[in-house]
Amino acid sequence: MTTNTINPTSTNLRQDIDRIAHKADSLVDSGAQNAKEKIEAAREHVDHAFERGQELYGLLHGQTVAGLQKVDRLIHTKPYHAIGVSIGLGVIIGYLLAERVISPRT
Repeated sequence: MTTNTINPTSTNLRQDIDRIAHKADSLVDSGAQNAKEKIEAAREHVDHAFERGQELYGLLHGQTVAGLQKVDRLIHTKPYHAIGVSIGLGVIIGYLLAERVISPRT
């Protein structure tokens, strides 16, 4: 790396200022390029995550619909069992909530 001294003459001063401006422009351009590369990498990462999220949503949606259809068939084939399970769950949940309201834990 060579060092340039600044000369007091107007011609040399102008050349020195032009060199400094050129170096500053190249630094800004390299910084902008680095930022652009980082933005592109982040965008690719977000796009990949979004696509993966869509895949997972599709998978979970399909499994949920299939599970709900099984529950629906079970309720229609054995309605009294479904009523008994619902009442039992309601009693258990009610008991747990009542315990929490009556004697809250500190």
